[in-house]
Amino acid sequence: MNNNFIFLLIILFQVMGDEENEIGLPQKGLNMIIKDVIPDMRIANESRELLNACCVEFVKYVSREAQRISAGDQRKTIYHEHVQKGISESYYFRV
Repeated sequence: MNNNFIFLLIILFQVMGDEENEIGLPQKGLNMIIKDVIPDMRIANESRELLNACCVEFVKYVSREAQRISAGDQRKTIYHEHVQKGISESYYFRV
């Protein structure tokens, strides 16, 4: 089984168990992104909510990675280089 798929499943189970989390992306923006990527398909509201929750988890994950890298550089501010390195080192983008 692909490592990316396993990692995604772990994130989905974490998100599904975190019902009280009200943080999310603006639904209108998320809808525009979905329509841009798959214009000929409808997405159920529950699926949109799950995608939104996954986006939030992605931002949290990258933020933690960027903070770890920033701290390793003995910085108190996270710069774009830290975010880029956090993304490039993450499991989200490994093939």
